[in-house]
Amino acid sequence: MPTGATVAPGDIIYSGTPENVGPVVKEDVMEGHIDGLPNISVKVV
Repeated sequence: MPTGATVAPGDIIYSGTPENVGPVVKEDVMEGHIDGLPNISVKVV
């Protein structure tokens, strides 16, 4: 994130996919972290 960027509730932060990363499939777990906020974990069903 650029310095000084304002993030509001409901905003979505997109990032690119690193090279050699495969598709998301059933049973995968995706985790996210932002300093100062609780971690989030999503399991693909």
